[in-house]
Amino acid sequence: MTIYSLPEDCFYEIFKHVKDDTTLLYNCLFANRFLCRIIIPFLYQNPFSVVNGLRQYYCLTRTYLSCLDDEERNHLKKHFIKFPQGSNSLFDYAKYLEEIPNLTIAAECWLIYLNYSSEEKIYINYNEYNKQLDKEKKLILQEILFHLFLRKIKNCKMLNIQANLFDKNVFNIKFFKEIISHNSSITSLRLIISEEEINDSNEELFLKFISLLTKKCFDIEELEVTTFYFYYNSILQGLIEILIQNQKNFKSVSLSYPNDRSLNDIIKIIEMKRHTLTTIHIDNSYNFINQNVFKAIANCEKVEKLEFINVKGLGLLKTREIFCNSTFELKEFINLYDRLTPFFHIRLIRKFGHSLNRLSLYKVTQLTIRQISELCLNLKILQIVCKDINLSAYQYFRNMKIQQLIIYSEEHLLSNYYSNIFKSIAENLPDSLTTFTIYIKDPNSIFLSENNCISFDNLEMFLNHYKVGLYTLNCNFNLRIENIEQILDHVKKRKNLRYLGIRSPPGYLWFNNDRVRVKQLLNEIREYDIEINTIKNHFSL
Repeated sequence: MTIYSLPEDCFYEIFKHVKDDTTLLYNCLFANRFLCRIIIPFLYQNPFSVVNGLRQYYCLTRTYLSCLDDEERNHLKKHFIKFPQGSNSLFDYAKYLEEIPNLTIAAECWLIYLNYSSEEKIYINYNEYNKQLDKEKKLILQEILFHLFLRKIKNCKMLNIQANLFDKNVFNIKFFKEIISHNSSITSLRLIISEEEINDSNEELFLKFISLLTKKCFDIEELEVTTFYFYYNSILQGLIEILIQNQKNFKSVSLSYPNDRSLNDIIKIIEMKRHTLTTIHIDNSYNFINQNVFKAIANCEKVEKLEFINVKGLGLLKTREIFCNSTFELKEFINLYDRLTPFFHIRLIRKFGHSLNRLSLYKVTQLTIRQISELCLNLKILQIVCKDINLSAYQYFRNMKIQQLIIYSEEHLLSNYYSNIFKSIAENLPDSLTTFTIYIKDPNSIFLSENNCISFDNLEMFLNHYKVGLYTLNCNFNLRIENIEQILDHVKKRKNLRYLGIRSPPGYLWFNNDRVRVKQLLNEIREYDIEINTIKNHFSL
């Protein structure tokens, strides 16, 4: 049967069901023009989400800059910003977007790669090169990319708005009205506002744009607001309240770097949508959070996910007591980078342990791990930050029914001194476990050395002592060639492993002249039907 025996609609439906499998899509992409024309729109619905490396950001930005119209090109020319010359792109890539991301890194990578050709130097000196960039050019490039995406997008699901991009030389209210009329079905809205970067002119246009959203968009389910440098605007806060009040099924609110005034205002939002809210996220609060915020959260009816990251006030006795009378069934709880919350953890585990499916905690104690094993009987995913835990605490893992375990260590755990920790973890993994990830703190240097790689003995200790049938093993730490050889030997013995995650090195720097040998070893691992995934070099619970 030839490939054309099925109508195009059938192929569209087939690829729609595997649109998140980018490897499969790329494998089919070059089969012929027919499939290419069907697959490209899926690959470019949200391409920034799968970028893994600075070079990829540069290449993707180049692709979009080839889609600019004459007005956008002339604006870049006027400010001496280079863009791809020559014929237009094969596809109108920008029109396939469903999510407009934060464009900061895209602009940075484009400008840096224009100035520096050495891949190695870019990875080593990225932060320094970024500081040297012309800030005005960087901002203008972001504005033009934002203009391109808004002009082309027809089915926007997630809109990321940076308030400092609203330049009246690029945008106007008529343009915004037309855009929103075509994209009124936005479901996720992200606002990024910095008092240091915003001025009266772009703030005015930004507020008019938000005002349009309040009148035209009624399907928003998620709102994320990030504010820097104590930014607060009562008009914006009022618009946000109206926006949320107008949504039919508002489910999620997220605040990053909130100040005291914005936190007080969020109480109204939480109380207003306490019947529909399922997710609440707060991170990096400047001061202790008002107890009334926690009371408003505790009074919600359908909250399933709570995230508190670097939040002050959770460890207070009053806060611990607030959640005792909550009626919601919590499924996910994430609490990171708060050193005063071990007793809060225990209270929450006792209250919500029966309903929790996912739990992420910072610096757990032996008592916390024991309570998790005894009370969280429906837990599927456990993520913990370990430091100074007694070896005997790991025995409680064995009694859990979890399917995924992620352990992050703030200590390097690289020398043979820590071999007993690897052995204890391996011996106590629960029988139900299918996915295990261990993340070891990033080294200060991006080059491999004896001091920032896992030792041969430590890795061997873990690989030889775990007995459970893992399908996925994620090694989120620095690997040398001998470590990859160890993993290959292990794969030959353990036939059940199907997925291997390894930390993504910065370009090709880590293996220097041994890249050919590394590639050969990874291909040998793949021959055992194992899919190798690269893990972005950062920690995120």
